Amino acid sequence: MSSLRAEENIPIRWLSTVPYAPGIRERGFQTMRTGRCIPGMLWTPDPARGPCPLVLIQHGGSGHKRDDSILTLVEHLVGVDRFAVAAIDGPIHGQRRVQPTSDRSELLTEFLQYWASDPHVDDMANDWLHLIDSLAALPVIDAGRMAWYGLSMGTAYGLAVVARCKRIQTAVLGKWSANHANSGHLLVEGPNVSARTLFIQHWDDDIFDRAGTLSVFESLGATEKFLMICPGPHFGRGTTELETSLRHLRCGLSQTP
Repeated sequence: MSSLRAEENIPIRWLSTVPYAPGIRERGFQTMRTGRCIPGMLWTPDPARGPCPLVLIQHGGSGHKRDDSILTLVEHLVGVDRFAVAAIDGPIHGQRRVQPTSDRSELLTEFLQYWASDPHVDDMANDWLHLIDSLAALPVIDAGRMAWYGLSMGTAYGLAVVARCKRIQTAVLGKWSANHANSGHLLVEGPNVSARTLFIQHWDDDIFDRAGTLSVFESLGATEKFLMICPGPHFGRGTTELETSLRHLRCGLSQTP
């Protein structure tokens, strides 16, 4: 069966296929779950030589599925390592917004208000689980080698995904506190996280407290978990943090389950 025919048989609607950069193919898509539209992007090596490990990325608050922080990861993980990468928009972000905005400060304030009201964690986690099953059916994806990268909002929603999806072997999480509003679920889900995890904390975080962030790390049930403390406030990703995250993902995906 051809790759195209196989893709037509799963619940993903491809919207575009373009060369993002030499050696990288970018495809926009939508998929539906119980009436919810899930907008996303998939980047794969071009050409792809056999099934690729897959890194699932959830952007942070005020970002979107194709922001600069994600594209930097794509250039390393797809362009250099020949992995695949998938990302989706979070609630009230990107194509899930009713009114588009380019003001990230305004969007961050709006998201924190949304989270404090009702963050719909299960809805977002189930969106990802639905998508993961769909992506696992693609010939270009090695369903036995998957990883997660999600900091801040990517942990607030993503820790539940990592806890519930045993396909995910390795993860990069962090930068969110269990003491923040509507975040007690992190301590409930944490013991079910078995993926080899790198947890990142910004020591001078101006949004999330140290003790509550450390308690999320302590709750993780993974037998291999590593804490990386970086100086500085909440926003930003230094070179050492990026390189350590990439090394962690590479190491995890190089292992055969």
